[in-house]
Amino acid sequence: MADQNGLQLPLTAAQSGMWLAQQVNPENPMYSIAECVEIAGEVDTAHFEAALRRTVAEAETLRIRFLPGDDGPVQVVVPDPDWPLHTVDVSGRPDPAAAAEAWMLDRVRTPVDLTGGPLFTFGLIKLADDRYTWFSRVHHTIVDGYSWSLIVSRVAVLYSGLVAGTEPKPDPFGSVRELVDQDSAYRVSEQFAVDSAFWSGRLAGLTEPASLAPRPTR
Repeated sequence: MADQNGLQLPLTAAQSGMWLAQQVNPENPMYSIAECVEIAGEVDTAHFEAALRRTVAEAETLRIRFLPGDDGPVQVVVPDPDWPLHTVDVSGRPDPAAAAEAWMLDRVRTPVDLTGGPLFTFGLIKLADDRYTWFSRVHHTIVDGYSWSLIVSRVAVLYSGLVAGTEPKPDPFGSVRELVDQDSAYRVSEQFAVDSAFWSGRLAGLTEPASLAPRPTR
């Protein structure tokens, strides 16, 4: 299996760290970014889903899959993955906010299988006619906090354009291959050696960190 350009790419250094941490403790759900965006006002569900699906199509990082390679895991970009937008209506519950929170926490607590996909979960929860929550959970191997903020902003731009009947500017995202190439180039650069020497010197001579546990857990 290869990506939409026929490529199997290595993981970046940051991805490798997250991938290994999940392998050590596969039942731990902490390696995901979870967020809920509260929306005051009515939401056109069809337009929202269209904006979200277009963003997934634009952002290659959301379509990453991990595969075993000869020298460790590799990543590919799936051209057209199948994924659901969970639409949940809790507006008729006695406590809609509590019901929405329970639904979201249930997804947050579920471990992610990195061998499958997609590596995200989206839900649009209706609490009232003029109150919605957009829930998202994305594994940390494919996004960080900053990149996720860009994705959220893009969904908002696309949704606003669909509602207004206008075409937004082209997507602002680069390719996964560009990111991997930049990471690989940095690892063999003179700047990497300078940075490594700086931090080795900065951290030299520090004592062991204080801990309440007699030994580290797995």
